Amino acid sequence: MGKGFSFYFLKEVQSFYVMEFTAENLESVVCQFYQNDSVLQAQAHQWLTEANVSPQAWNFVWDLLQPQKPTEVKFFGATTLYTKIEKSLSELNPEQIVALKERLLSSVITSSAGPKMVLNKLCSCLSVYLLQTCPGKWSDALPELLVTFTPENLPQIPADAAIWVLLELLTVLPKELSFIHLPQNQRGLIRHHLTENSVAVLNLLEKIISNHNDHEIILEAVGCVSSWMDIGVQLTECQNLINILISLVFNAHKHHTSICEKALDALGRLVSQPDTCKYPTYVLDFLTKILPLREIIVRELMSPEPDQDLINEVYSLFISFGETHTQLCLDWIKQDGMPRQQVMALVTCLLHCSGATGCYPTDETHSRLAFGFWYILQDLICNSKVEDYELYIKLLGPIYKELLEVLMVKAQLPDPKLNLSQDDLESFRCYRQDIGDTLTCCYTILRVTTISLIKSRFEKVNVEESSWRELEACLFILCSIAEHVHLHEDHFLPALFQFIGNLPFQRLNPKVLATALDTIGAYAEWISQHSTILEHILPLITLGLNAPETAPNATMALKDLTRYCQCAIKPYAGFILDACQKALHGGRLKLNESTRLMYSVGRILSILPLDVIMQYLDVILSPYLDQLNSLSMEQGL
Repeated sequence: MGKGFSFYFLKEVQSFYVMEFTAENLESVVCQFYQNDSVLQAQAHQWLTEANVSPQAWNFVWDLLQPQKPTEVKFFGATTLYTKIEKSLSELNPEQIVALKERLLSSVITSSAGPKMVLNKLCSCLSVYLLQTCPGKWSDALPELLVTFTPENLPQIPADAAIWVLLELLTVLPKELSFIHLPQNQRGLIRHHLTENSVAVLNLLEKIISNHNDHEIILEAVGCVSSWMDIGVQLTECQNLINILISLVFNAHKHHTSICEKALDALGRLVSQPDTCKYPTYVLDFLTKILPLREIIVRELMSPEPDQDLINEVYSLFISFGETHTQLCLDWIKQDGMPRQQVMALVTCLLHCSGATGCYPTDETHSRLAFGFWYILQDLICNSKVEDYELYIKLLGPIYKELLEVLMVKAQLPDPKLNLSQDDLESFRCYRQDIGDTLTCCYTILRVTTISLIKSRFEKVNVEESSWRELEACLFILCSIAEHVHLHEDHFLPALFQFIGNLPFQRLNPKVLATALDTIGAYAEWISQHSTILEHILPLITLGLNAPETAPNATMALKDLTRYCQCAIKPYAGFILDACQKALHGGRLKLNESTRLMYSVGRILSILPLDVIMQYLDVILSPYLDQLNSLSMEQGL
């Protein structure tokens, strides 16, 4: 079949299998692929897939890559070539493999003018070829590429085009290495080849970034730097590059934020390399160099329309440093002078990150970024030597105290007037769960001081409808640390639960009662050791059972109380059972809520005399038995 081939004819013959894998047939199918119905597209796709892996592909791809061919045809040819090199290079003999390299280089140069999608795919082809043949069949692969695509050696194409091609090749090479399937020894040899030539690559990238005026090429070069960080570049070899990238961030953030963000990403990838901790002097110098970037955050936050993406990238750099080098930071804290000052400046910066002004995620999106850092920091502090621990608590305890106060504000539910979308509300729900996890880090450092601060915040809250979100946040924070509070804590919690029991919930938003009930359930085991608290909190259970918004929380709280406080709850059995009966017969509970409530009823009844048990069973179960009887009669049973 030739160029006159059409899908209409294919439909007549009902099959693609009679077609040969020739360049003409492939071009026809590819060109008309998107112009036909889904059935024919599916048949064409299957046929093209078979062509993609066929032995004939080594021959027809070069015809498909001719400059005059349509873009979609050239792209299919490049994609086919990529597949063949990646998976079927063994089909070629040694002479053909050498010849393939020359044809690849020629095709990349010929396609340097575009289309970009074709050029990018051909660069991927050449990268995969290098990974498959280096160093055994192509010992000087990377140096040869650096020389071949030097503008002086490619006078037939514009200098910028040669630079662009080289940058694309260097960018995709580390990415392809992370994806391609190779034997472990081969992967090690390739990584060694790339690493030993990394200085030459970085020097080239420094030169391009420093001397070029085309912002697109600078952006591509900085992206290439980020890609090469994954190879495992040594921090000691990148001092000049670090200075260039930081300068680029300062100079580009106002007008070329994409360049700025790429540079920040490259710096973050560099400093988060696992072996950078072997060079503490260089790491501390890196921290000293990046701390002035805080000025960008300050300027952006003062702007009428701050660039949230840029703020996130700057903070992400600080957080990458902090999370990777937390132990080094703690070591420096033990030193007087500049090292300690730099670490405290970093930690304070991350505290500001967590305390971002506004509501997440509508007003800001960066306060979530540092949660992991606070966990790592407290974990290392708690596992440190006794003498070091005391110093860390002295210096960093106030930071965690401020963090707790910050999170008390950030944990407040969004104002209903904001009318957040469902997606934003779900994002906030996940965010608040992360806050809850971070609060446990604060408690691990501050211990009982945490509860003292919560108590102080409770006392300052104006218990009115207008302040319900602040009150609810205090309850949420108290609930979040419940698992870590000692069972014998009796200095602050008794007074706190009395305070909670006396809150005017009828005048407050139902969410306040819901969170109070969650808190009661979370402290059920503690309450079992302080049973006098029951008289203050059980009325809240009955109040919660009477409202659909709070019934789930009330049934869960009662289930926890009857599990942990079964004996202590006996004096209140009648009060609770009457409330359960009213709720069960009220018709407002969902099935799972009724099930939980019946569990609690069973736990309470099991500690009562038999005659009392039978009395309550008769009252509680009779309506259900009557319903079962009616249903059985209707069914004729």
